[in-house]
Amino acid sequence: MALFKNDVEKAGGYYEKKDYAKAFELYKKAVKKTNNVYAKYSLGYMYYHGQGTNPDYECAFHYFINSMSGNYADALYYLGMMTKEGKGCGKDLSSAVNFFKMAADKGDKEAQYELALMVFERIEAGLNEKTYGNNDTFNNGLECMKKAAAQGHEGAKKWLCDNEEAIQEEIEWREEEAQDKKAQAEKEAREKSRREQTEKERRGKESSVNIKSTPSTWDEIQAALSELYKRGKSGDLAALFEYGEMFYSGRYYGKSGDRYPEQGVEHIKEAAQKGYVPALLSLGRIYEKDDAFSGKGGMFGIDWMKRAAAQGNEEAIEFVRAWEAKMKIVGENEKRKKEERERQAQASRSYSSSSYKCGKCGAYIPSPGYYGGTFKCSKCSTENKFN
Repeated sequence: MALFKNDVEKAGGYYEKKDYAKAFELYKKAVKKTNNVYAKYSLGYMYYHGQGTNPDYECAFHYFINSMSGNYADALYYLGMMTKEGKGCGKDLSSAVNFFKMAADKGDKEAQYELALMVFERIEAGLNEKTYGNNDTFNNGLECMKKAAAQGHEGAKKWLCDNEEAIQEEIEWREEEAQDKKAQAEKEAREKSRREQTEKERRGKESSVNIKSTPSTWDEIQAALSELYKRGKSGDLAALFEYGEMFYSGRYYGKSGDRYPEQGVEHIKEAAQKGYVPALLSLGRIYEKDDAFSGKGGMFGIDWMKRAAAQGNEEAIEFVRAWEAKMKIVGENEKRKKEERERQAQASRSYSSSSYKCGKCGAYIPSPGYYGGTFKCSKCSTENKFN
């Protein structure tokens, strides 16, 4: 053990004196004798920089990889650079990020700087930030850049100075995006709660008119329908709506569950015309999805949804917003198509007005810009006379 230690110490001494050839041989001797980790790291460094030997990136990569058990930050940094640039190994950006991350965690300012650059370059290119995993995020990148600058890294300090305004804008944008996502999540939670409450109220209204969820006899079905009809005609809009829903869906009406959509929609309309929001929503869905009703009487799903939205219903409001956004895109596409057709038509008119047609082969010949005389067709060599 003492001999091995002396070899490494001697190699270090020669290296300090810049006698790289002797240092290189002693490090190789130490590796051969005892497989010393520090000696492996030192050989990787010397192979990389061509000290005491010719530069050899493959050998450098081999020794750096085999020195990883020593957790040398410098070795990890070089492994990051080599996998990033494909020196002595295949190019692998994911591995590069991992090596830089390990070195950065040990306080290596060069690794912190390189890791941050990789993150920001990817963000600037508009690519997925998390392609390299959880290490690759804007916040982590900014933190690494600041740590490198705090340790005196000139490149990091310059980058932060040059990009100060852009960084602040990015931070503000991300904060706004986070707030928007939070607001959207809260809105979705409220909408879910509203739908659950609406369904609960609906079930309660069904039971209030003594309707069984699964009527067992024909007499019970008829009694339930009769009760709903009476209540509906007496002004109970929930009962009227439910009566129409039964006919439309065939949920109870008829021994075999037959549907009577036309009759059902008419009853639902009665409730909708009196402003009953569940009926308006139901008609909106029916007219949107059921081809038998879409456009009938000049009405579409959006028309019913707009009426429900006017009463503040969140589901209808979202439906109308989505529909309007869709129509805007459709309108813009149609406008572009129209402009393209007009452009092509104009180009065709311009071509025809600035060309002459050969009387023999039919080829168009560019106009010479005057009338009279003759022109020779460049395709068939026929002489043509201008009019």
